[in-house]
Amino acid sequence: MYTKSKSKTLNKMSIITRYFDGVDITNSVLLKELPKLPSIDKVLVTSKRYDLLAQSLYNNPMYGWILQFYTGVLEEDLELGTYLTYPSLDSVTNLILTLDEYNK
Repeated sequence: MYTKSKSKTLNKMSIITRYFDGVDITNSVLLKELPKLPSIDKVLVTSKRYDLLAQSLYNNPMYGWILQFYTGVLEEDLELGTYLTYPSLDSVTNLILTLDEYNK
């Protein structure tokens, strides 16, 4: 039985434009479902950059978009010393795979 490799799945996560309906990202099912994922913990905001937060949480700065869309807070509105909740990378991956299966 064929299963998608983790590297292929993670590569798909870095190309989020494939989940947008045209140029209007507010129509994206992914962006509507992402904030509904359960949070696994909180992270202290030590930088006003999502890429640096993603590096510390997910070991990949390319996943900064996950944090930004999950929290709904713009980078310039991040407040140092506050805490943000975040989802597990596994739950984001499962959401993307579910959307992929739904869109086949």
